[in-house]
Amino acid sequence: MVINADPQDGLDAAERARSGYRGEWHPLLAAVEGPVGTWVMTAPDGARYGIIRQLELGGERGYRAVTWAEASHERQLVGYYRTLRAAAMAAHRRYLASHGPRQYGSGHGSRQTGQPRQSIASQPAARPPAARQPAAQSPDSRQPPDSRQHSA
Repeated sequence: MVINADPQDGLDAAERARSGYRGEWHPLLAAVEGPVGTWVMTAPDGARYGIIRQLELGGERGYRAVTWAEASHERQLVGYYRTLRAAAMAAHRRYLASHGPRQYGSGHGSRQTGQPRQSIASQPAARPPAARQPAAQSPDSRQPPDSRQHSA
């Protein structure tokens, strides 16, 4: 093996490595591979929160993400994705949404009732109260109704 003795090559390589480095964490790092084509999303405390499976539908390969539950019928569909990276991100976002205050219109059910919430766009618009404007007064309108003269 030949080693280049030029120190500048080492400095240039280090600079290239730093410029391409992304120190950001991605939910894909929480995906623990199980049986072939199956990943279990695992929290730092070891709790499972999602399952991603590779599948083929209509000749296209993709990934199906669901929430974690011991029994299959208790799992909720997160969605179908073309990449493992997108499926991991969606499963992780669903997990995060289950921990914080729910945003109005987020698409998740109400904690109290379990019923879906309406988005702001689906609610009927409230009409502002009509402004009361004095009617234009004519000389006849100042008289009581019985004493008004009607012209034909």
